[in-house]
Amino acid sequence: MNKIFAVIRREFIERVRAETGIALDIISAKEEARLAVLGCHLMLEGGEGPAMVFDIGGGSTEWCSIRDGELRSVRSLALGSLRCADALEGDPPTTASLDRLRRQVRERLGRVRTPVRADVQQGARQSYTPLRGSTSPKP
Repeated sequence: MNKIFAVIRREFIERVRAETGIALDIISAKEEARLAVLGCHLMLEGGEGPAMVFDIGGGSTEWCSIRDGELRSVRSLALGSLRCADALEGDPPTTASLDRLRRQVRERLGRVRTPVRADVQQGARQSYTPLRGSTSPKP
């Protein structure tokens, strides 16, 4: 972990506790994925074969493979909705900006080996629905 980030994180945690009384706990990507799978558990019950949960956050996206009701593997990529939005120029975004972002996303995804081929896919956050629609074949 970056030393500067570690210091900022520690200061942030201390400030939140001092000002609100809330004790924050920073979790790992694997723990975040485990919690996402738990959150989707009811939607996945009864499914046959392997399943995949996508957890699309602001800074990263996790792919979680589930088999027989157990979390089998997690892949994390620093490619979240806020990171993508920050890469766009203009409001609305320019065509060139969107094209550049699409190329960058394809390039990053091309380097990631997905955990499993899944019969069931489930998104853990609201941003999954538009993503699923954008990757579906056009009628």
